[in-house]
Amino acid sequence: MTKAATMRGDARLSAWGDIDKMIVADAPAVPLVWDKTTVLESKDVRGAADLYTDTWNLAFTSLK
Repeated sequence: MTKAATMRGDARLSAWGDIDKMIVADAPAVPLVWDKTTVLESKDVRGAADLYTDTWNLAFTSLK
């Protein structure tokens, strides 16, 4: 990355493309099933949904 940052033109684009391929090849992925998440709420609990994971955000959930 240090070397790619100093390159110019097509060589720079090619170097960054190679770096991207190396990162993607090594990066693990965790598949999520967004549409099968169930969130239940109680009459005594004010739930705060997390917009990214479609689950309850416990940091903002409180008692009514």
